[in-house]
Amino acid sequence: MKFVLIGDVGGAGGFHAGDEAMLEAAIDQIRVRGATDIVVISDDPIDTAARYGVQAIPRIGFPAENPLVDSPCDTRLDAVLELLHARGTASDRGAVVDDSTATARAVIEAVASSDGLIVTGGGNLSSSWPDHVYERVALLEIARHLRVPSIVTGQTLGPHLTKRQHELLAGSLGFARLVGLREQDSYEMADTLLPPTTPRRLQLDDAAFLGSGAACRVDGELDGVQRLPEERSFVALTLNQPCADGADELVGGFAEFVKRLQSTTGLPVWFIPHVGRLDGEPTGDILLGARLLERLGHGAGFEVAPLLAPRTIAALTRRAAAVVSTRYHPLVFGTAGAVPCLGITQDAYTATKLRGALRHAGLADWTVPLEAVTTGLAGELFDELWERRDEIARHLDPLSTTWRARQVRHWDEMWEAVTSQGSGVPVSRVADEPPDTLVPELVALADAQAVADSLTARVAVDERRWRASFRDAERYARSLEATLAARVIEIDGLHHALAESESRVLGLEARQAMIEAEGIQLLDDAMHAERSAVAARALAVDVRRQLDASAARNTEMVASLAAATAAESFHRARVDQLRATKTLRWTSALRRAWGRIRPGRRVVRKFKRRAGSTQPGIRSPSSAEASVFRR
Repeated sequence: MKFVLIGDVGGAGGFHAGDEAMLEAAIDQIRVRGATDIVVISDDPIDTAARYGVQAIPRIGFPAENPLVDSPCDTRLDAVLELLHARGTASDRGAVVDDSTATARAVIEAVASSDGLIVTGGGNLSSSWPDHVYERVALLEIARHLRVPSIVTGQTLGPHLTKRQHELLAGSLGFARLVGLREQDSYEMADTLLPPTTPRRLQLDDAAFLGSGAACRVDGELDGVQRLPEERSFVALTLNQPCADGADELVGGFAEFVKRLQSTTGLPVWFIPHVGRLDGEPTGDILLGARLLERLGHGAGFEVAPLLAPRTIAALTRRAAAVVSTRYHPLVFGTAGAVPCLGITQDAYTATKLRGALRHAGLADWTVPLEAVTTGLAGELFDELWERRDEIARHLDPLSTTWRARQVRHWDEMWEAVTSQGSGVPVSRVADEPPDTLVPELVALADAQAVADSLTARVAVDERRWRASFRDAERYARSLEATLAARVIEIDGLHHALAESESRVLGLEARQAMIEAEGIQLLDDAMHAERSAVAARALAVDVRRQLDASAARNTEMVASLAAATAAESFHRARVDQLRATKTLRWTSALRRAWGRIRPGRRVVRKFKRRAGSTQPGIRSPSSAEASVFRR
């Protein structure tokens, strides 16, 4: 069977272990249930295909420059849906295909040829990530239009959505055969978002037990680490890189917090990064780990692990004696391994996720705001966590066994929903029994100073939140200012283009006037040529008349020549007759004598003059007659 999956996976250039872990867990779950052909939609298809042994294609792609403005994403969504509805028509076959159209069409065809669409887990259905919201809305709409079954698993909803995003998700999620939510807050928000007929389930994170099998060997992947810690012999710490505002102060607070962890436990602290680049310059968690190591020094009981594969990170985290994290998945891996965990929240979004992960174990109150790290409150709460670690471990141990069975049941339902030919799974089922709650005793301490510190920390949290809100508004204002500046530049460019167009128009008008003048000149030349042609025709007629007259004269001359020829023939015949007479024969001797005497031409001329002058009417002898006479 063929399935299309989407997860927040991005490859070596933007590796996020938690997002990769959820996709990897989903692939494992459907493979053991019969999936043979898997296509993953990814930011880095080449890396994803090589990493998981699947086919991979690029995302449809939606803009994410400004989380507060939905219109660019709406424009892209409209184009994708238009392409979907035109699929197979003549207009679709004749359409011009650019890169964005090609990627969208590839996704549409992948879903069309599949047996189901699986939207894997992540905290991406939030206004903080509009591109992810619209990507999943588009995929679910494609599956609905093509009548391909779809399921959604391991999702966080909100806590904030724009009005438009709320409308889109209410429509697209409503057609999914089963929706899995991984926090209680998300499950409750789904009641306001999904129609009553849409099946939904409160679930553990899909990656909770990734890397927990016997086949996973941690020591084989810890490149660059001198020694592998024994189980329960270290504290696992995962922190994300703080924002620029107050970063140095916060890094200093983190360094002091690490020292507090070491002094409380007597154990080394292992920094386990989840986000960063797998190559090139260190970024994200890796960069923060390097900064802490620089402050604390080498050999000070502080180790920085490399950015490992998700399965290895999960297995390594479960070996820790305690887990402290600002990120979500270290708490997921830790609680699944019965390891005491402390969450450090940064805002409402991370509070929803971290408290939600711990709430499955009844430990939602074991969290502190980020600002508490610099006030000492985080250290005090960890001291209590460490002091009660055995109690917490005993609390978590039976849950781990129950959760495994719960995870199998969840994926059995997901598989049934996406592969069944009927209506799928029931809309609701009996909820799992909530665990007992363990609450920190720190809030009940009689020490007034501790209470005062707690209240001070809360005030500081509120102040920081307001400042964060102001910074968000300031960033938004700056983004608007940058957008306006870009628009001004664009308008200036348009003015420049308009001026160039006007200049070209003036040039074209001048060219047109010149062409018109040339046309007039050509018309005059044509009229002159026509007059010349008339004169030439008249001349030709005259020449023809002259040629006709010349031909007539030639004819007359030919006739005269013919008459002369005839006369010559006549005289020759006459001479021949004379020669044949007896007179000429008997005078032959005389003529011979005459020839010897040869009186010459003078005698002939004299004879001719005398004959011409004294014998009127007697013509001169012809040349033939003269010749005869001479002989």
